[in-house]
Amino acid sequence: MEDGNSGGGGIEFAGGIGNTSFDDLPEGCIVNILSFATPVDALRLSRVSSLFRSSANSDALWDRFLPSDYDSIIPNSTELPSFSSKKELFRALCSRPIFFDDCKKSLWLDKESGKKCYMLGARGLSIESSDSPHHWAWIKDKDSRFPEVAELKSVPALDIRGEITTSMMSPGSRYAAYLVYKLQRNAFDCLLVETSVGVAGADSTICLNVDVEPFWHHHRNSNAVLGLKRPKKRRDKWLEIELGEYFNEAAKSGGLEPVAIQVKAGGETWGCVVIEGIEIRPAIGQ
Repeated sequence: MEDGNSGGGGIEFAGGIGNTSFDDLPEGCIVNILSFATPVDALRLSRVSSLFRSSANSDALWDRFLPSDYDSIIPNSTELPSFSSKKELFRALCSRPIFFDDCKKSLWLDKESGKKCYMLGARGLSIESSDSPHHWAWIKDKDSRFPEVAELKSVPALDIRGEITTSMMSPGSRYAAYLVYKLQRNAFDCLLVETSVGVAGADSTICLNVDVEPFWHHHRNSNAVLGLKRPKKRRDKWLEIELGEYFNEAAKSGGLEPVAIQVKAGGETWGCVVIEGIEIRPAIGQ
């Protein structure tokens, strides 16, 4: 193959009878080439090159960027996105989540990679004593995407668990799980929690408070806070903190292996946290 200018201004392929321009490649071949790019790069190419525009807008290409099981996911959602093409469907799934399992879970796509992202709402988690009004209250929150969130009143020990099967996640991908929550003013006694992510994940400790300094000299575990992960404020007014990562090898297990996620704290905890859910999305750099 050699660079050159054909009548169409494209790349010429030497050999055979005459020269073949890149412009002469069938659309299916260009679709194959674009499928190795990211969805974002395909969109960029469609805007800067008339050569790629038709292929970059084709259903054949966006069918490759969509999850292979999207046709079984969409019918089970509570609100179907409106779309007239596979490209529109992809963009709709990137811009807003769809809900399923009686609005206990939501799904959307990462716009950079097209990989699946999930959020297990509080009602989709196993929360110790969540059925007791003395320990937890199920309330509405205007900032939440879910109908209800869990507000902690008082528990002897905090224990929150979530589970997702490997088939639900994109194969061959590293995922990170995040606790999405809010802290009340008296959040002092829910400072440190233990977390575990994976099939047999090792425990780690994280700090739920954004600003530790006001409590620094009073908390019995203040020295243990140094170097721990801290939460970040999200644009949707919630806090999030990474619980851990897991590499999804769905093909090896047939996709049925459960990935467990746990947040726990020993000792009595009261009136300090509102749980929206656990978000699972591709780890940074994926």
